[in-house]
Amino acid sequence: SLLGNRVPSSLKIFLTALAVIDDLGAIIIIAVFYSTSFDISNLLIALGIFAILILLNRMRIHNLIPYLTGGALMWYFMLHSGIHPTITGVLLAFAIPFAKGGEKSPSYILQHLLHKPVAFFILPLFAIAKTCIPIGDNWHSGLLQTTSLGIIAGLVLGKPLGIWLFSY
Repeated sequence: SLLGNRVPSSLKIFLTALAVIDDLGAIIIIAVFYSTSFDISNLLIALGIFAILILLNRMRIHNLIPYLTGGALMWYFMLHSGIHPTITGVLLAFAIPFAKGGEKSPSYILQHLLHKPVAFFILPLFAIAKTCIPIGDNWHSGLLQTTSLGIIAGLVLGKPLGIWLFSY
């Protein structure tokens, strides 16, 4: 995108698809491997809320408040169902109207409202917290621990290797 027309469209499409598939794969792994006990009643309530949100979308209701309220409720019940609640974000994204992708669509408005806080605060904070690496006075010594080396190897070596193998 930054290089403009010098990059073939096929490469842009490939990289976008790769990013989406990579994120969905990570969310599925989180949902499967980080889920705890299972409660069917809470899961059914969460799925019922999702069905209502899809119905609101079909009825062309473009006010964001019902979707955000329903999303918060769906997150609560998904959390208590034992399935990792990250799935809620994916489901909610499918339910919020996109219309024709115009600047007045609820999905577009929400995306632009959340972009800066997520990119510059939430995502870095989440990434640091999920590494479980204590950051103290002697933080640089933690970079040589096995956990840190595993994370670095996974991101620096494993990610490009996985992308190459998947693409090949």
